[in-house]
Amino acid sequence: THILNSGCRAITTGNSYQQPLLKTLFENEQYDFAVTEMSSYLLELFDEDVPVPDIAVVTNLSSDHQNRYLSMEDYASAKANIFRYQGSNRSLILNADDEWSDYFLSQVQKSNVLYFSLSPLAKVKRGVFAKGDEIYFDGEAVLNIDGFVEKWGKHNLYNLLSSSLTAHLAGIEWSAIQNSINSLPQISFRQEKIFDDGNLQIINDT
Repeated sequence: THILNSGCRAITTGNSYQQPLLKTLFENEQYDFAVTEMSSYLLELFDEDVPVPDIAVVTNLSSDHQNRYLSMEDYASAKANIFRYQGSNRSLILNADDEWSDYFLSQVQKSNVLYFSLSPLAKVKRGVFAKGDEIYFDGEAVLNIDGFVEKWGKHNLYNLLSSSLTAHLAGIEWSAIQNSINSLPQISFRQEKIFDDGNLQIINDT
């Protein structure tokens, strides 16, 4: 369980043999938020009887799991179950730069939709975007990201945008989010640098 600067208690779990969803939830009774990565295989089971997330995030969609789904649209439809039954008091965060976001938007029933992007958002789209060394929300610079891309890569800037917006919607102050950026951990098996001697670099992305 992580105690955030605001006093909010959060646990991270899901889609990992290290911290499987049900085991982690049962072992941690005291938390305000469970931040959970959901497999599309689990999302296939979601219907109107499954409690909906307060905040759902779809980072992107790429060609994967085509041994299970008949088409990319079938795969996207399974992913959409994470927000399909949300009410207007729940939020959905979409990647404005991803070509599948229009499809996900077409599946929205009542969710409050926000976006993240590496480019300034159109005025009709509320959310966060990166410009230079700053992240902006509602036209105001809220986070400084000087040196972030050099350290973590452009793909992780997308992750920072979506997670920062999620944290903000959960009630975390921008200042607390800013203070957390420099202490972000390396996630195991996700573009994990396991060796670098200046001549050879080994990345574990299993």
